[in-house]
Amino acid sequence: MSIYFKSTYLYIKQHNITGLKYFGKTVKTNVLNYKGSGKLWSRHLNKYGNDVTTVWCQLFHDKEELVEFATKFSIENNIVESDEWANLKIEDGLWGGGVKGIKLKPMTSDHKAKLSESVKRTYAAKGYKIKDKNTPKKQTPKKQKGGWKWNFENKKKHSKWQLGVPKRRMCCIHCHKECSISNILQWHGEKCKMNPININK
Repeated sequence: MSIYFKSTYLYIKQHNITGLKYFGKTVKTNVLNYKGSGKLWSRHLNKYGNDVTTVWCQLFHDKEELVEFATKFSIENNIVESDEWANLKIEDGLWGGGVKGIKLKPMTSDHKAKLSESVKRTYAAKGYKIKDKNTPKKQTPKKQKGGWKWNFENKKKHSKWQLGVPKRRMCCIHCHKECSISNILQWHGEKCKMNPININK
């Protein structure tokens, strides 16, 4: 037994109202209360409620025995194709689907295009706007080495925002010149030429 393998339960759940079954695995000890986590099975529970019975469960301590049993059971009961089961993949007892050695076929360009169109139609039906990757992006201020670079539209917006906003001004305590706060901080105050400390330098 591998040191990385954790004892795992295999179980069969059945919905008491619809009769749909689900074959799955879990490492949780409360397997009787565990509802299962398959995609189709979870959607079924959300729609019809969590009225589920654990038909069967068994704890496996050996990894090879677990995989062999889960795979054999999945194939013999045709859990993927049968309408009696909510499984979308063959259960191998490890990752919730997919048997070692089985590879998924890569999607063709036509398949990708159809899938893309399907997603766009779904989002459009819900009221979402689909952005075209070829549509030029709206220009925004970009920070360059020399500072912020503004385009005409952003300059116009900024000037409108500043229009009518009174600028705060202060008076230098040394030269008594009234100017903006930025000028006060840069050229006046302690840095003022009329400051006795600077005159004596």
